[in-house]
Amino acid sequence: MLLANHTIDAEDYPEAEKLLEQIAAVNPCTGGVGLWGSAGAFAKPATGGTIGARGSPEILATNPRVEYLIGLKLAQNYRFAEGAAHQRQALAFDEHYLPAKAQLAQDLLRWAKRLKDGDSRRRCRNKMATT
Repeated sequence: MLLANHTIDAEDYPEAEKLLEQIAAVNPCTGGVGLWGSAGAFAKPATGGTIGARGSPEILATNPRVEYLIGLKLAQNYRFAEGAAHQRQALAFDEHYLPAKAQLAQDLLRWAKRLKDGDSRRRCRNKMATT
């Protein structure tokens, strides 16, 4: 599972799929396969991949850890707004889920910083253009 996590972080999605399939073949009851598969599917750029097609939908559908991991992987790819949405969903499932609260705060801070930095750059460019 740790190796699958690292391959998802390295954005080596085909290798992550292979690892998750091997884990599921050895122990189909491993809950983490669906978790990491779902997280990898959302973090993966929209290319129509199938990573995360495993797992029990009824368990994963309301599990705050799934939404937390998806949001975490999105934030690691600088997709803070999307990550924050998944952290909010995790908190809708369990309002006391502390990892999602902490990650949501970080996502919102980073998202605001990126917006502020972008606005500062725009103002600087506009000022340079007018002089």
